Amino acid sequence: MISALISLVIGVLSFQVFSLTYQLGGINRTIVNMPKAVLEKALVLERVNSDKYYVYFDQDNLILSIKNYLDDNMSKYCDQYNIETNYYLPQLNNRPCTIDKCNGVNVTITCRILLAFDYSKTMYYEIVEGAK
Repeated sequence: MISALISLVIGVLSFQVFSLTYQLGGINRTIVNMPKAVLEKALVLERVNSDKYYVYFDQDNLILSIKNYLDDNMSKYCDQYNIETNYYLPQLNNRPCTIDKCNGVNVTITCRILLAFDYSKTMYYEIVEGAK
């Protein structure tokens, strides 16, 4: 009788560990393997003068683009997630960006797993060199 109880407990714990690793792996893969096209949809190319351009992220389109991607791909791993963005200027030693024309962003995605664990992942994206 005791061995049946121990077997049941081990079976339940094994299933919980499998479920946790499945969710963590799926969420991590979804975030890390986000296609560049998701970010490229939010790029703005602005002409500075006749031969120079400045490229930056449109902040509203970036959030919308990331949200649409995550809505399509994260639903099987977690019910709710939170997106947080911080914009910065890589050419000025990663100083925080206070204007609308920022060419560096870190995206933090937080998701609750199994009602007890918050998973958080931050990815950094920069436009290093503008188009010419």
